[in-house]
Amino acid sequence: MKESALAKQLRARLLRQKLIPARLLARVSDRDVILSYTKCCECGAKFIDNAQLETVIEQVESAKDFVGLCCHGNKTQHGN
Repeated sequence: MKESALAKQLRARLLRQKLIPARLLARVSDRDVILSYTKCCECGAKFIDNAQLETVIEQVESAKDFVGLCCHGNKTQHGN
């Protein structure tokens, strides 16, 4: 998947969940939108490193896949 397409889907997800105002989200770069899903929101620990991130972006077919791989799959390892 292209980074821009993934960021677009993640933005839509954030807007649906009303996690960030649209006017603020419009100012966030594609890369920062994606990176926001790779860290624990409580402690800042990374779920995946930058090398893994590139591979994951290439392999996923949707934002749902990305969130599943980056966040949900790593919470058990992280202790959440």
